[in-house]
Amino acid sequence: HLLRPSSESGHGLQQQQRKRAPNQE
Repeated sequence: HLLRPSSESGHGLQQQQRKRAPNQE
């Protein structure tokens, strides 16, 4: 997901935050 084109660049950022946000949420 992190190696996807810039088109999904925003999506990759959301996925990364979702993975390290579960603890903060």
